[in-house]
Amino acid sequence: MAESRRAPPPPVVRVLLPVSGAARSARDVVTETCVRWELPHLIAPATLIISELVANVVDHAQTIMTVRISLEPSRLFLLVEDGSTVPPVLRRGAAPAAGRGRGLVLIEAFSTSWGFWPDECGKTVWATVDLATATPGDHEQAESLPERQPGPEDLCAARHSVDGRGDQPLGQLGDRQ
Repeated sequence: MAESRRAPPPPVVRVLLPVSGAARSARDVVTETCVRWELPHLIAPATLIISELVANVVDHAQTIMTVRISLEPSRLFLLVEDGSTVPPVLRRGAAPAAGRGRGLVLIEAFSTSWGFWPDECGKTVWATVDLATATPGDHEQAESLPERQPGPEDLCAARHSVDGRGDQPLGQLGDRQ
Protein backbone atom coordinates (compact mmCIF):
# COMPACT_ATOMS: atom_id res chain seq x y z
CA MET A 1 0.00 0.00 0.00
CA ALA A 2 1.73 3.11 -1.21
CA GLU A 3 -0.15 5.56 1.04
CA SER A 4 -0.54 4.77 4.73
CA ARG A 5 -3.76 6.80 5.12
CA ARG A 6 -5.83 4.49 2.95
CA ALA A 7 -8.12 2.06 4.70
CA PRO A 8 -6.69 -1.45 4.68
CA PRO A 9 -8.17 -3.80 2.10
CA PRO A 10 -10.53 -6.51 3.29
CA PRO A 11 -8.86 -9.76 4.35
CA VAL A 12 -8.32 -12.45 1.76
CA VAL A 13 -9.75 -15.79 2.87
CA ARG A 14 -9.41 -19.22 1.28
CA VAL A 15 -10.58 -22.61 2.51
CA LEU A 16 -8.23 -25.46 1.61
CA LEU A 17 -8.32 -29.22 1.96
CA PRO A 18 -5.34 -30.96 3.60
CA VAL A 19 -4.03 -32.44 0.36
CA SER A 20 -0.84 -32.42 -1.65
CA GLY A 21 -0.75 -29.06 -3.39
CA ALA A 22 -2.44 -27.11 -0.57
CA ALA A 23 0.81 -25.28 0.26
CA ARG A 24 1.26 -24.31 -3.40
CA SER A 25 -2.31 -22.99 -3.54
CA ALA A 26 -1.69 -20.93 -0.40
CA ARG A 27 1.59 -19.56 -1.82
CA ASP A 28 -0.23 -18.54 -5.00
CA VAL A 29 -2.90 -16.70 -3.00
CA VAL A 30 -0.26 -14.91 -0.90
CA THR A 31 1.75 -13.94 -4.00
CA GLU A 32 -1.34 -12.57 -5.76
CA THR A 33 -2.37 -10.70 -2.61
CA CYS A 34 1.06 -9.13 -2.09
CA VAL A 35 1.12 -7.98 -5.72
CA ARG A 36 -2.43 -6.59 -5.53
CA TRP A 37 -1.63 -4.78 -2.27
CA GLU A 38 1.60 -3.36 -3.75
CA LEU A 39 3.84 -5.33 -1.37
CA PRO A 40 6.11 -7.28 -3.73
CA HIS A 41 9.00 -7.11 -1.24
CA LEU A 42 6.98 -9.34 1.13
CA ILE A 43 6.39 -12.15 -1.36
CA ALA A 44 9.45 -14.20 -0.39
CA PRO A 45 9.01 -14.21 3.40
CA ALA A 46 5.20 -14.38 3.26
CA THR A 47 5.10 -17.32 0.84
CA LEU A 48 7.66 -19.24 2.88
CA ILE A 49 5.67 -18.64 6.07
CA ILE A 50 2.29 -19.57 4.60
CA SER A 51 3.78 -22.66 2.99
CA GLU A 52 5.08 -23.88 6.35
CA LEU A 53 1.82 -23.05 8.16
CA VAL A 54 -0.23 -24.97 5.60
CA ALA A 55 2.22 -27.90 5.45
CA ASN A 56 1.86 -28.26 9.22
CA VAL A 57 -1.91 -28.63 8.83
CA VAL A 58 -1.49 -31.17 6.03
CA ASP A 59 1.10 -33.17 7.98
CA HIS A 60 -0.28 -32.93 11.51
CA ALA A 61 -3.86 -31.65 11.82
CA GLN A 62 -5.18 -33.24 8.61
CA THR A 63 -8.33 -31.09 8.69
CA ILE A 64 -9.89 -28.54 6.41
CA MET A 65 -8.13 -25.22 6.94
CA THR A 66 -8.92 -21.56 6.48
CA VAL A 67 -6.11 -19.32 5.26
CA ARG A 68 -6.54 -15.64 6.07
CA ILE A 69 -4.31 -12.78 4.90
CA SER A 70 -4.90 -9.34 6.34
CA LEU A 71 -3.14 -6.02 6.39
CA GLU A 72 -2.62 -3.59 9.24
CA PRO A 73 -0.82 -0.25 8.98
CA SER A 74 2.56 -1.76 9.86
CA ARG A 75 2.18 -5.53 9.41
CA LEU A 76 0.97 -8.27 7.12
CA PHE A 77 -0.87 -11.00 9.04
CA LEU A 78 -0.89 -14.60 7.83
CA LEU A 79 -3.28 -16.90 9.70
CA VAL A 80 -4.20 -20.54 9.25
CA GLU A 81 -7.12 -22.00 11.18
CA ASP A 82 -7.46 -25.77 11.48
CA GLY A 83 -9.61 -28.29 13.33
CA SER A 84 -6.94 -29.72 15.62
CA THR A 85 -6.62 -28.64 19.23
CA VAL A 86 -3.00 -29.87 19.40
CA PRO A 87 -0.74 -26.83 19.83
CA PRO A 88 2.21 -26.26 17.51
CA VAL A 89 5.59 -27.31 18.92
CA LEU A 90 8.75 -25.37 18.06
CA ARG A 91 11.63 -27.84 17.67
CA ARG A 92 14.84 -25.85 17.67
CA GLY A 93 17.06 -28.94 17.49
CA ALA A 94 16.17 -29.94 13.91
CA ALA A 95 19.25 -30.38 11.75
CA PRO A 96 19.62 -27.76 8.98
CA ALA A 97 19.69 -30.50 6.34
CA ALA A 98 16.64 -32.28 7.75
CA GLY A 99 13.72 -32.49 5.36
CA ARG A 100 11.17 -32.24 8.16
CA GLY A 101 10.75 -30.70 11.60
CA ARG A 102 11.94 -27.19 10.76
CA GLY A 103 8.66 -25.49 9.82
CA LEU A 104 8.16 -23.40 12.95
CA VAL A 105 11.88 -22.62 13.10
CA LEU A 106 11.59 -21.16 9.59
CA ILE A 107 8.43 -19.27 10.53
CA GLU A 108 10.22 -17.82 13.54
CA ALA A 109 13.21 -16.85 11.38
CA PHE A 110 11.23 -15.11 8.63
CA SER A 111 8.40 -13.52 10.62
CA THR A 112 8.34 -10.47 12.85
CA SER A 113 6.20 -12.36 15.35
CA TRP A 114 4.17 -15.54 15.44
CA GLY A 115 1.93 -17.47 17.79
CA PHE A 116 -1.29 -19.40 18.07
CA TRP A 117 -4.52 -19.41 19.99
CA PRO A 118 -6.90 -22.28 20.63
CA ASP A 119 -10.60 -21.98 20.02
CA GLU A 120 -13.66 -24.14 20.55
CA CYS A 121 -13.03 -26.18 17.41
CA GLY A 122 -9.29 -26.14 16.79
CA LYS A 123 -6.63 -23.48 16.69
CA THR A 124 -5.29 -20.58 14.68
CA VAL A 125 -1.56 -20.30 14.02
CA TRP A 126 -0.50 -16.85 12.86
CA ALA A 127 2.59 -14.94 11.83
CA THR A 128 3.28 -11.31 11.01
CA VAL A 129 5.74 -9.67 8.64
CA ASP A 130 6.69 -6.03 9.15
CA LEU A 131 5.77 -3.94 6.10
CA ALA A 132 8.74 -1.58 6.29
CA THR A 133 11.66 -3.93 6.66
CA ALA A 134 10.59 -7.55 6.18
CA THR A 135 13.93 -8.47 7.75
CA PRO A 136 14.19 -12.15 8.72
CA GLY A 137 14.78 -12.77 12.39
CA ASP A 138 13.71 -9.31 13.58
CA HIS A 139 11.32 -10.73 16.17
CA GLU A 140 9.11 -9.01 18.63
CA GLN A 141 6.60 -10.25 21.09
CA ALA A 142 3.25 -9.32 19.63
CA GLU A 143 1.69 -6.67 21.82
CA SER A 144 -1.65 -7.01 20.13
CA LEU A 145 -2.77 -10.28 18.62
CA PRO A 146 -4.69 -10.29 15.38
CA GLU A 147 -8.38 -10.41 16.13
CA ARG A 148 -10.20 -13.61 15.35
CA GLN A 149 -12.86 -12.70 12.82
CA PRO A 150 -15.05 -15.73 12.18
CA GLY A 151 -17.19 -15.69 9.10
CA PRO A 152 -19.42 -18.06 7.18
CA GLU A 153 -16.35 -19.91 5.90
CA ASP A 154 -15.17 -20.54 9.47
CA LEU A 155 -17.57 -23.19 10.66
CA CYS A 156 -16.22 -25.56 13.29
CA ALA A 157 -18.11 -28.52 11.90
CA ALA A 158 -16.79 -27.92 8.40
CA ARG A 159 -13.21 -28.14 9.65
CA HIS A 160 -13.89 -31.59 11.13
CA SER A 161 -15.84 -33.30 8.39
CA VAL A 162 -15.96 -33.98 4.70
CA ASP A 163 -19.61 -33.09 4.35
CA GLY A 164 -19.74 -30.13 6.77
CA ARG A 165 -22.04 -31.88 9.25
CA GLY A 166 -19.31 -32.60 11.79
CA ASP A 167 -20.21 -36.26 12.26
CA GLN A 168 -17.54 -37.82 10.06
CA PRO A 169 -13.83 -37.48 10.75
CA LEU A 170 -12.04 -35.87 7.85
CA GLY A 171 -9.02 -38.15 7.92
CA GLN A 172 -6.44 -38.04 5.16
CA LEU A 173 -7.77 -36.84 1.82
CA GLY A 174 -4.67 -37.40 -0.27
CA ASP A 175 -0.92 -37.47 -0.32
CA ARG A 176 0.66 -35.33 2.33
CA GLN A 177 3.19 -32.67 1.38
